Amino acid sequence: MVIVRFHPTAGREDELLGRLAKLRDYVNANVQGVTYRLYRAKSEPVMFLLYETFPSQAALAFQKEAGPIPQGIVTRPVEPERFREVTP
Repeated sequence: MVIVRFHPTAGREDELLGRLAKLRDYVNANVQGVTYRLYRAKSEPVMFLLYETFPSQAALAFQKEAGPIPQGIVTRPVEPERFREVTP
């Protein structure tokens, strides 16, 4: 599971939201076993959170298709946090 936080630059929130929503919709429709959920923080300033689940490490390979985040669209570097399920 991967959680990615995006802090959009003021005035570019809709641009980032559109990009993330397009990626979410594409993945959920075309990449079997992978799930993307997109959230927006209730508080200000705006922050988007992308929650991703992958059945395997190999499933991460498709992310290269989306390309890099456009210059200046976020105020902080995008840093994915990767998690593994804890099992007994």
